[in-house]
Amino acid sequence: MKSNPLRHLKLIIATILLGVLLVQLNPTSQFERPGQVDLLEYWAAAKLIENSENPYNPDRIAQIQRAEPTTGATLSEPILMWNPPFVVPVITFLGKLSFTESRIWWTGATFLSLFLSIFLIGIARHRNITWKTIVALMIFFPVVSILQFGHI
Repeated sequence: MKSNPLRHLKLIIATILLGVLLVQLNPTSQFERPGQVDLLEYWAAAKLIENSENPYNPDRIAQIQRAEPTTGATLSEPILMWNPPFVVPVITFLGKLSFTESRIWWTGATFLSLFLSIFLIGIARHRNITWKTIVALMIFFPVVSILQFGHI
C-alpha cells in the first residue's frame, strides 16, 4: 500500500489540534496561557546570558520576568531556572527574541520533538503510526505536562 502525503498531513494537523485541546481543556490547569510557565524562566535566563550576566541571579530574573506583561506581571515570586548549565546552549537563542516570539518558537519546537518521537517509536517498532497511537501518546500525562508547562 502506498503512502498518502495528504493523509499524513491531516493526521499531523489533527494531532496538533488534539494536543492544544488537551492542554486548553485540562480542568486542573491554573494557567491562562499554557506552555509559558517554564518558558518564562528559560527566556529570562537567556536574556541574562545575552547580556553576559548570571542566568541564576534571582533579582535580575525577577526584574525581567515582571517586565513581561502576559505572564510575568502576575507572578508573586520569580520562577528560577534550576537546570544545570549544560541547558544554556539549548536556550540561548531565546535571549534574542521577544517573549511572544519565544513562545511561538518554543511551542513549534515542542510539537516537532513530540512528532519526531512518535514517528521514531513507529520506526523502532516497525509499525505504521495510526490515529489511535497518536491519541494514546498525546493523552499520556508527561506529554500533556510538557505542553501545559512548556518544559524543556
